[in-house]
Amino acid sequence: MLFFGLKHLYLFLMKKRHEQKLIVLAIVLVATFNIPLILLFDSQQSIWGFPAVYFYVFSIWLSSILISYDTVAHELKTPLTSIKASAEILQDDFDEMPAELRNKFMGNIEQEVDRLSRLVNHILDIEKLEHNRAKLILKPTNMLDTIEKVTRNLSQLAKEKNILFEIEDVSSVIALYDEDRIIQVLTNLVSNSIKFSDKPKGKISFSFSQKEDFLEVYIEDNSKGIPENDKNHVFDKFYQSENQNTLKPSGSGLGLAISKQIVQKHGGEIWLEKTNNEGSIFVFSLPFN
Repeated sequence: MLFFGLKHLYLFLMKKRHEQKLIVLAIVLVATFNIPLILLFDSQQSIWGFPAVYFYVFSIWLSSILISYDTVAHELKTPLTSIKASAEILQDDFDEMPAELRNKFMGNIEQEVDRLSRLVNHILDIEKLEHNRAKLILKPTNMLDTIEKVTRNLSQLAKEKNILFEIEDVSSVIALYDEDRIIQVLTNLVSNSIKFSDKPKGKISFSFSQKEDFLEVYIEDNSKGIPENDKNHVFDKFYQSENQNTLKPSGSGLGLAISKQIVQKHGGEIWLEKTNNEGSIFVFSLPFN
């Protein structure tokens, strides 16, 4: 029954030309359930101009990477269960189902495929970082400008939770770094602060300390904080807190692990400076030269 439901999903995604999402779904199914892509594509199907069999081989290769992470199956379980349930409902009642309800189920599936896509991208990203296959483009850059880009991108999320951003009033803070990658680090840290904010009026502040050879960037919030037992594990891949509602309400579980890899590739360090029920302070350092 799952196969028939996936066939409806396949037709839906191909009709909307969402080829990338279709491939991500197929790869994850191969990696998790060992379902061959040949059951999802006919032998003559072309994707991005390549025979579908190429993607079958690629999915087998990717599955070997995914399987190397003990908890990947757990991370994939929830979206895959949702996709399976929606696909089976569509299979059972597709012809009789009102178009509005059918589109709702299709939308749910598409949303979960997006979630799987982000997880796969994070896995591939950290695999490249861990094996020194990620190249950094280092340039002297003003950290104030970088932080402004991050806060601008996250301003709507912050507004929805009544959170204000505060940036230390300094003229410029120059360090040597790959701006796209440090934006990724800051986005992970600030997104977590927003996610875990539970105060009527939230605040996320940025400050700096210039050492002899390093710039230290401080990100402080007034969120619910991190449980004592979790402090030493926040940068671990796929770490599962004993208190899920406190530490990890959503996400791939790889954001901080990726951030640690990025900062260390720059020759810096990242750490949790302080946390309690009044908030947390994360710090990362970058070399001036």
